[in-house]
Amino acid sequence: MAMAKPLLSWLAHLHAALLFLPADPAAGAMYNVLRYGARPDGAADAAGPFLRAWADACRSTRPATVFVPPGRYLVSSATFTGPCRSHAAVTFAVAGTVVAPAGSGGRGSSGRWITFENVDGLVVSGGTLDGRGRALWECRRRGQGSCPTPTSSLTIANSRDVVVAGVRSVDSELFHLVVLQCHGVTVRGVTVKAPADSPNTDGIHLHMSSHVSVYDARISTGDDCISIGPGNSHLWIERVACGPGHGIRYVASPSVGQVAVTGGDLSA
Repeated sequence: MAMAKPLLSWLAHLHAALLFLPADPAAGAMYNVLRYGARPDGAADAAGPFLRAWADACRSTRPATVFVPPGRYLVSSATFTGPCRSHAAVTFAVAGTVVAPAGSGGRGSSGRWITFENVDGLVVSGGTLDGRGRALWECRRRGQGSCPTPTSSLTIANSRDVVVAGVRSVDSELFHLVVLQCHGVTVRGVTVKAPADSPNTDGIHLHMSSHVSVYDARISTGDDCISIGPGNSHLWIERVACGPGHGIRYVASPSVGQVAVTGGDLSA
């Protein structure tokens, strides 16, 4: 029985990844990261293979999918940039676990670990992002001035018409999912998990974005389940299970308009 829950969770996230794969392989281009040299051992840095697979998918004139098969993939940091050539969706489908470097540091100073930027029609589906944030949290608790810059696990920036579905994020150093300066984003079926005492680990942070919908999220973290920064409008938040966590909260009040929350509490 102890193995049943992890197995069911893995199957759910595998299903989320496979859901967005093209039903007819001839209808779209598939880019498997294993063919670019990624090793599913959790030890060899797969950032280069991931980025090369993305570059080919982004250049494709057909609908394209980057596929990360089951396994553990170490990624130091990666920024997947557009614009892409195809006018159809570009899908990043993860059936495995992407892990950050062990210990604090090793992810650069940008404050981001995995980033998608300037990509219209993006779908990010399935898989687990393991931010391995505990070493950084301990450094900050000790008050050491030499702690590395904490990183948010997944950032979607300057993009339009985006879907993030079935993604599981655990132990992010900072925010788990950031939506920054985007228009038309749907976040559904995501799971966030971090200890109740993990600092500044907001589940979902929305900033300078419009027409963002969040559905059916399960968030357990040490800070806000969903934090709403400045410059947002037309937000719809529905069926969010929060706890532990500080609920759904405005973290800045200027220029926030038309926010609807059902199945959750909104506080200032």
